[in-house]
Amino acid sequence: CAYIPIDKNAPVVRTYSILADAQPALIIGAHAQSAGSLPQGLSYLDWREYAASPFAGADGCNEFPSQAEASALAYIIYTSGTTGKPKGVAVEHRSFVNIASDISRRMSVTHQDRFLAITTLAFDISTLEIFMPLMFGATVVLTDQKTLLANNDLPHFIASHSVSLMQGTPSFWHQVAQQYAETTL
Repeated sequence: CAYIPIDKNAPVVRTYSILADAQPALIIGAHAQSAGSLPQGLSYLDWREYAASPFAGADGCNEFPSQAEASALAYIIYTSGTTGKPKGVAVEHRSFVNIASDISRRMSVTHQDRFLAITTLAFDISTLEIFMPLMFGATVVLTDQKTLLANNDLPHFIASHSVSLMQGTPSFWHQVAQQYAETTL
């Protein structure tokens, strides 16, 4: 069962194009009102309503396969494509495990680490920020780039959440360097 991340801030045309191409069986989101803005025929589940329901955690409701086939799809990430039309790139479990294992080895990720995840789920590096640390028992600390930079809060956030690892795109680090040019971090 593969997932397809959708950026909630993406233009509606892009979102509709991805949904038309992917034809997902279910959309899981955090805002019930979002369901009304989706194309006809798509099923929507507000995970917050489900989590608060008496069915959450009921016997049999949380049973998932313990192992996936290496060749099974893990996720499909949509790029802008060379034509500007979103193009789905299918990633198998074995491919993700391979790169996550290599990068975690190079970063020496352990169960004691706290990895700061700041990338939108619709960007493929987010899989390494979220799933790679979990593969090795580390903790994932979630926030977003805009919040950190808008509040001038990066050093405080890292310290107050005991973050030991993070990554960012070159554009993120450029913004950090500009914002903290006069500050010792």
